[in-house]
Amino acid sequence: MAKIKFKPEEFKVKEILKENFKSQGKYKVYSVWKKGLETEEALRFLAKKSKIPVNAINYAGLKDKNALTVQHISISSKYKIQPLENKNLKIQFIGFIDKPLHSKSILENRFEIVIRENLSDRDRINTLIRIGIPNYYGEQRFISLRNGIPFIKYLAENRIEDAVKLLFTPVGWENSRSRKGKKAFLNGNFHEALKLLTGWRRELTLYLLKNKNSSLREIFPLIPEKEIQFQANVFQSLLFNIALAKTIEEKTSQLLQFKYRGGIMLFPIEKIEIEEFVSIFHPEIKNPLYEKILKEIQLDRKSFSKLSKYFHKFNRKTFITLKTIKVTEEKEKTIVKFSLPPGSYATNTIRFLFDSIKYRKLS
Repeated sequence: MAKIKFKPEEFKVKEILKENFKSQGKYKVYSVWKKGLETEEALRFLAKKSKIPVNAINYAGLKDKNALTVQHISISSKYKIQPLENKNLKIQFIGFIDKPLHSKSILENRFEIVIRENLSDRDRINTLIRIGIPNYYGEQRFISLRNGIPFIKYLAENRIEDAVKLLFTPVGWENSRSRKGKKAFLNGNFHEALKLLTGWRRELTLYLLKNKNSSLREIFPLIPEKEIQFQANVFQSLLFNIALAKTIEEKTSQLLQFKYRGGIMLFPIEKIEIEEFVSIFHPEIKNPLYEKILKEIQLDRKSFSKLSKYFHKFNRKTFITLKTIKVTEEKEKTIVKFSLPPGSYATNTIRFLFDSIKYRKLS
């Protein structure tokens, strides 16, 4: 598999906004340069340093932790953000706008990625330029899947204890402290887990220590709604990926494949006719494509009806075109530069170029 994200400097992302900045306005806009930090982690630090409420800060998009990224934030002009520049986080004022930033403020994201190997098939570059690439959710979207099982499936089956345990199951990218804390929690060693865990997981652990007869089912209401929404979105993303791959498979046999935690991504190497948008799964909307997939995993749409408030309703584009792509090869490494619309995953482009193999349909 292609070696990417060897260090943050080898995975650069720059967010480009649609907005034209003004000399005066209701909201100030800042560019945020960060390395090795999650977006919300960086915002909490900025808010604490400037002594302002973190929820007063708006951002256009989330950016990867394990990368060097440039993104933007906005805040009411009545607040003042303190100047900041260190090795991991820098902030710079760039102008004013009349409305706060949001996801639709992004024009595109520009990537510069170093892969520590050379490209064996340069024809794939031409394929990308000619037909584009399926708009799958990227493999990093599915880190929370453990053994291929999504959290929201446990909720639909009313397996609350298993759902809570899944959220405390370590995943590969975590640091050792977090992994040890989660293992301690699962082993019932709550005193040790309390020392190691942070955020809402620490709050749940503290509750169990104070209320020794409580069960995992009883602490479920303490899980933030935002976390449950995220897990529901992961499930929606998984179903979209499966549905898109099935649709592509029906259109052509000229395919490449890449196996990932959520299943298989299929990439056509010839132009196919496909709907421009597909609706994301939602419990209140009947879609034959998703009904079939749910049946295969022994679920039905009605089992999610009580969870509808956690799901979003929207359409997602099935294919995207790369506005630009430039591939430069050096000794034992390749530098790939390209732009993508917001919400699309750069790792899919890299996996197509370097890791996908010829698809052979099982009979």
